[in-house]
Amino acid sequence: SLLRDPLRTAIALVTLAEEMPANEARELSEKLHTELELTPHALIVNQLLPNHAPPGSPTRRVLDTLISSPQLSHDLKAITAHANLSQARRDLQNTHLATLTHDLGLPTVELPLLFSPIERAQIATLAKQLDKQLDSTVVRPASNASPTSI
Repeated sequence: SLLRDPLRTAIALVTLAEEMPANEARELSEKLHTELELTPHALIVNQLLPNHAPPGSPTRRVLDTLISSPQLSHDLKAITAHANLSQARRDLQNTHLATLTHDLGLPTVELPLLFSPIERAQIATLAKQLDKQLDSTVVRPASNASPTSI
């Protein structure tokens, strides 16, 4: 009865914007619906790379120009290759993210990948970001009770 009580429980699916975790999130959502008659309330997508050079942006045009330049120094070639790889991975994450949000139809919270060792301050920042995005996307119960995630 606890899981079915919307005043005490809200289900949030947590995943990565990658093929296998995205497929698992879709499967879990389906099983929650069909086998347990439960409905997730939110989708949390964790570890998103920065989107520094989205398609069509000035940054992407600069990156494309650098990639095609034959006169780059060794160091600048390495930095350009890394930036291109990072953006290609983010573009792929965007594809999985778009598919997930379309397929599941849930309010979606996006959390960034942290590049340094995780410290207490970073966890607090992620928690605030998560809480803020959940407050703006998920309808909270009308009582004083706060939902419990599973």
